[in-house]
Order: sequence, then structure tokens, then C-alpha cells
Amino acid sequence: MSADGKRLVVLKGNSDPASGLGAVVFVADLEDKGRRLNNARRLTLGVSDYAHAWTPDSRGVVFESTRNGRFDIFRQQIDQGVAEPLVTGSESLSRGRFSPVGA
Repeated sequence: MSADGKRLVVLKGNSDPASGLGAVVFVADLEDKGRRLNNARRLTLGVSDYAHAWTPDSRGVVFESTRNGRFDIFRQQIDQGVAEPLVTGSESLSRGRFSPVGA
């Protein structure tokens, strides 16, 4: 859940390779004091994306993805169609998060 309590990120996974859908990230707005989802939409375009955190301003999601052939850490604003790499390297990376002070 975002820090302001207004948005929720959901990871949808499917272990059936025939579906073409592995793990993708969806976001939705929370309404009615968190009892109802509205405006649910797919955020990421990859098939192996795993969300772990919100950006400090609650306007983006931090996730890991294999879109570069190994797991790297990305950030994507919820109103953007393209993710930007945050941390990449020669080894797989996972579970990226911001510190309490935003670093």
C-alpha cells in the first residue's frame, strides 16, 4: 500500500506457461476507506515483474524484472508506460526498496 493509503499494488502470477502471463504488476485506487478498488490497471509490460515497494512520494512502484535477461531493479511511475532502471549489474538483484529518508 502506498504511504498515503490511497493506492494498492497487486502482483498477479500465473504458473501456466501457455497463458503467456508470468508475473505482472497491477495498480488500483483504494476507495471507501480501503474497502473498494477502483481503476485497476496493469502497470508493467514484462512477464516476470515482481513489485516490492512504492516510491517515497507514492507516485511510482519499485519492482524487479528479468527484462534484461537477469533480475534488475526498476521504478515506474503509475502514470507512465515505461519503467526506468534503478539498479542494474552483472548479477541478479531483487527486493529493492527506498530507505525511510528516501535514499
